[in-house]
Formats: sequence, structure tokens, C-alpha cells
Amino acid sequence: MAGYIIAASSMALPARYLAMFLALGGVYGSYNVALAWISSTLPKPLEKRAAAIALINTVGNLAQIYSPYLYLKQNGPRYLTAMIANSCFCLACLGATMLLRYCLKRENAKLDAAEGVHVEPEAAKAEMLDKRDVELMEKSMAVPAMKGYRYIL
Repeated sequence: MAGYIIAASSMALPARYLAMFLALGGVYGSYNVALAWISSTLPKPLEKRAAAIALINTVGNLAQIYSPYLYLKQNGPRYLTAMIANSCFCLACLGATMLLRYCLKRENAKLDAAEGVHVEPEAAKAEMLDKRDVELMEKSMAVPAMKGYRYIL
């Protein structure tokens, strides 16, 4: 996101050159990390993981559709609209990542409570699972939930 902000705010060649390195490194690196994180977060069933990976690839390739409309010739060489839009996309990605992290922390607290593992007082506020909830989780995973399984944060 810093790269897009620098590129939008400066016309100096060295600053824009640095901005492109920052922007490209952040965008392409984050896609691979997100893909790996989703793959490890949804280990089973394999169909669910395959669908999640397909969805990530689809969303990741949506840029091929809208990017020609952001970088119009009349907006150059600054391309302020595109740089603002890309910064907003980075913010949305950060927000989605934080939301996913929060949800996975909550699920880990539920798993701790279901197994009777001591949880810290703030995590104890999370919903407690009863035996029926654990059985539903096992069915949704299509295999028995392994003791000690936790989502990777």
C-alpha cells in the first residue's frame, strides 16, 4: 500500500521507481501467502479445500478484468484513480485478513473449550461447545476431529 501512496503523491522518477518495487512486492507476495494460508486452514475435506483454492484464484484474477479501466490514457502519467483504488484494495485485503484471523482465534478457543484445555480468561468468554457441536464439527470435516487440532494463525 505504501508503494501506491508514494506513486500517487510523487512524480519524481526515483520515488516512483521505489514505489513500484514496494507495490509489486506487496501485491504478489500477499497473494501467495493468502493461498498458502487458506490451504493450511482448510485441510479437510479435500473438496472444501479445492473449492477454497478455486475461489482464491478467481478473486485473484479479477484484476485482469478491471485493471484496463483504471489505467486510462488520459489519467497518465500519475494514474491517481488507479493508485487510490489499489490502496483501497490493499486496505480491504488487510481488513479481510484481520477478520479471518479473529474468526480462527475464536474457533481455536472453542476447540480448546471442547477439549477441556485451560484457556486464558479473555478466551473463556468465547462460546463453549457441547458434545453435539463437536459432533457437528466432525461431520463437517468428514473425518473425526483430531485431538489437539488448531487453526494456524
